[in-house]
Amino acid sequence: MPARRRNREAWGELLSEFAAGDQTVEAFCTERGMSPNYFMKKRVQLRREKRTPFVRAQVAMSADLLTVQIGDVQVRCTAELSPAWLAELAAALRK
Repeated sequence: MPARRRNREAWGELLSEFAAGDQTVEAFCTERGMSPNYFMKKRVQLRREKRTPFVRAQVAMSADLLTVQIGDVQVRCTAELSPAWLAELAAALRK
């Protein structure tokens, strides 16, 4: 059987399913027809990616206003706002 390709979302669901269960990696992977070594490699890779210091932000600009959305928080400010201050705000919102 050819290997199944999974996107990030599918891997997230698979890892959540594994974490919620009580199977060993070997049993979990055997049941799903996948390589335990590859499963562990992807698990480590996705954990590292989650630790990135960056946050997802949406930015929208109108004539004089800048809107930044980080998660459920939305901030509207003037476009002249200091990028350093905005970075500090983003870091504080992540905590």
